[in-house]
Amino acid sequence: MQLGTVETRYSKKFSYIKDTDEAVHLENYGEYKQREINLLNLLLSNNVGDTFVYDVGAGIGTRTLALSKIAAVIAFEHDEDKLKVLKMNTQGKIAPNVMIVPKSLETADPHNKDIPNLDGQLMKLPEPALVCISGDSVQVLRGMTATMMLIKPVIYIDIANAEDVSYQYSILKERGYEMYWYACPNFNSNNFKDNKTDVTNDVFHMNILALHESVEMTEGGIDLPRIDGPNDNWKRFSND
Repeated sequence: MQLGTVETRYSKKFSYIKDTDEAVHLENYGEYKQREINLLNLLLSNNVGDTFVYDVGAGIGTRTLALSKIAAVIAFEHDEDKLKVLKMNTQGKIAPNVMIVPKSLETADPHNKDIPNLDGQLMKLPEPALVCISGDSVQVLRGMTATMMLIKPVIYIDIANAEDVSYQYSILKERGYEMYWYACPNFNSNNFKDNKTDVTNDVFHMNILALHESVEMTEGGIDLPRIDGPNDNWKRFSND
């Protein structure tokens, strides 16, 4: 693992793993998925009082560090290399609002109490207002039934596999959630380094934003296309 460091929007010295998608963005723009951060910050602004975020599959901490500026973040990561870098990026005074949990919630099994799942964390950790999920989100969702039914947090999912959308939809719908597509552009013209050259080939990441039907957004809130059903496909928004 070869590391680099760069000044970013949220850190004077942010460590990253070279030759990765994140590395390209951090080196060129000093940020990663800033439009996504803006959306999540807006969602968190609707909460009153102490706000906790679960960042499941936190990686090296690009999202964790950014959200820690306005909320307390509990970051779950089990990959040894990423965990090492995550700790470097959030240690001490850099991110006092971050707590790291070195566990995987992607192998959740509601029938096996020996395998960690998100519901099991509720006995030990504060209730989340927002749960961000990267990696095997289907397994994570299967392990957070009580969380969805009792806490009803906002859920934000990175789509790692388009074939999983139907499973994600079914799980969330059964627990009273409405889902929306969110396309996060890779290139942000207002990036931290003020670099106007798009090296991302105008690519975007598709994500799912899930809000419980009981959640009331403030006036002028989120205006995103609703996911119409388990067979809905984000490619309907593509011009190709």
